[in-house]
Amino acid sequence: MHCPRLSAPCWFPGRLWSQNCSSHVRRAVVTCFSAGCCERHGNRPVRYCKRCHVNHHSSEVGAAAETHLYQTSPPPINTRECGAEELVCTVEAVISLLKEAEIYAEQREFELNRRRQMGLSASHHSLDNIEFDNKEDDQHDQRLLSQFGIWFLVSLCTPNENTPTESLARLVSMVFQWFHSTAYMMDDEVGSLVEKLKPQFVTKWLKTVCEVRFDVMVMCLLPKPVEFARVGGYWDKSCSTVTQLKEGLNRILCLIPYNVISQPLWECFMPEWLEAIRTEVPDNQLKEFREVLRYKLFLKWLGPNLVPHGSQLSS
Repeated sequence: MHCPRLSAPCWFPGRLWSQNCSSHVRRAVVTCFSAGCCERHGNRPVRYCKRCHVNHHSSEVGAAAETHLYQTSPPPINTRECGAEELVCTVEAVISLLKEAEIYAEQREFELNRRRQMGLSASHHSLDNIEFDNKEDDQHDQRLLSQFGIWFLVSLCTPNENTPTESLARLVSMVFQWFHSTAYMMDDEVGSLVEKLKPQFVTKWLKTVCEVRFDVMVMCLLPKPVEFARVGGYWDKSCSTVTQLKEGLNRILCLIPYNVISQPLWECFMPEWLEAIRTEVPDNQLKEFREVLRYKLFLKWLGPNLVPHGSQLSS
């Protein structure tokens, strides 16, 4: 049997390659790789809207219908079409993409530690002109990969009261870590593009989570969340409890400027942090935590006018 070689598809998000489409909703939801469909479109995988998918594939009968190989777009997580397997795949895809930003953050942290040991300037701004990868284009692509995770998040993972707790907690925890990973991204075109995603999409998504599942937000901000909410960053490494507490406080610091943490949230999780520091941190390291709490966390939370950052959200 002769099998024609398929040409590479032209991937434009949502663009149809099906001719004579009469649907009012011309959004591609299926990509078909079968010979029967591809031959009619220059041996290219063809993208169909929902109506064209039904018309082309349900009309085939017998063995011919079984030869069609097509890939469907993942359904939103709170719809009937999204089964247990699709839910896991979508959540883990978002997490995997957002973790791409961690690699760049780890490179910067390594360089900061090296400069401290050498007695050089060790501020994050001092690294803006340093290349961490010999392949600049690859580095930029790697940093930009996390934006696809954000687009998946806001388009497929809209939270509501019925969203499974474990799935939502894993997403929220990874989004918090993404804020931390991108907090000191290089101030260039790529860094600016990623930074714009936060006010445009991510803070709105988190505000929706806070409105419909306040308990999940609190859970992910605790010093010791449940096991399934320990995603990304220091939770993926083998480190001491003290290091986990330090990194957790830094993550909260990165969320405060975006009004993500409302006053009711703060009142729920901050007592837990103070208790964890009191019981878990050795006496000889308490001074460092006091300085972080007093001069970084609380002053950043109150702001220059001594008004909590989250007061607008809570109102």
